[in-house]
Amino acid sequence: MEELERARELFKFKLWAYVLMPNHVHLLLFPYVASYKISKILQSIKGCTSKGYGEHFKATAPQTYQSCCIGAGDKKKFRFWQAGGGFDRNLWNGKAIHHAIQYIENTILYVQDL
Repeated sequence: MEELERARELFKFKLWAYVLMPNHVHLLLFPYVASYKISKILQSIKGCTSKGYGEHFKATAPQTYQSCCIGAGDKKKFRFWQAGGGFDRNLWNGKAIHHAIQYIENTILYVQDL
């Protein structure tokens, strides 16, 4: 959560809805500056989070750390987040925004039931 708050202040966006999942995140944010790059915002959030959890797992749960590493031999790399670039999109109307918020809220309820 600290990374999310730091990115919010640094990149000037309002966080309308979110859910943190075991290997990915759903965010609905509203940048309030004219020029922004979603990729930079996500890189800031996910990069710091991954580094922090990598260090934590390496020190406290080496087996978990190893299970999150990908690659072969000495080239193994810790991967905390799901692979891929994600599914970023702009929402241009109230109906789409409302639907996205409902989706995120339903995801939260589903995760709580697990």
